[in-house]
Amino acid sequence: RMSGQIEETIGFVGGGAMAQAIAEGLISSGIVPPNRINASALTERTKEWWTSRGMNFSTCNEECAANSQVVLIAVKPHLYSGALRLLEGKGYNGKLWVSIMAGVTLADLNAAIIPLQSETNCRIVRTIPNTPCKVKKGSVGVTYNDNCSEADKKLVSLLFSSVSRAIEIPERLQNAFAA
Repeated sequence: RMSGQIEETIGFVGGGAMAQAIAEGLISSGIVPPNRINASALTERTKEWWTSRGMNFSTCNEECAANSQVVLIAVKPHLYSGALRLLEGKGYNGKLWVSIMAGVTLADLNAAIIPLQSETNCRIVRTIPNTPCKVKKGSVGVTYNDNCSEADKKLVSLLFSSVSRAIEIPERLQNAFAA
């Protein structure tokens, strides 16, 4: 992984501005080729943005999650539990789940993600990208749960490196960091 590239397929559940900023950074920096990026949203409003850049777009979150090894949860915070409930019982094992939603705790995420897997050890990352990510000079506060490996941490740093600096922080500092 030293080459500065991510081998895994990246999925964005939610196709809005923050997901687009991160995806744009990944493809413009060459970290992930566009054909290994999937996005889903329940309407086709953002479809053109994704497909015109060679990325895959679906109106089915299930399809996006199934085809991605790293799943970024990029929906509005009040919508995530409904979005994830649609994925229940699908046996999505071995995925790294990365939240870019403000205010949603690791405990909340764990409760929503456990039913999607047959394994109980979810690998979950909570991040708070602040809006300057869109202009490539933000920093992102990152908190990993105990199941995340060193390789997961390297991947997440690389994932955000094109748009911001990833700084590992304890979860209790997440809200202060976002301010």
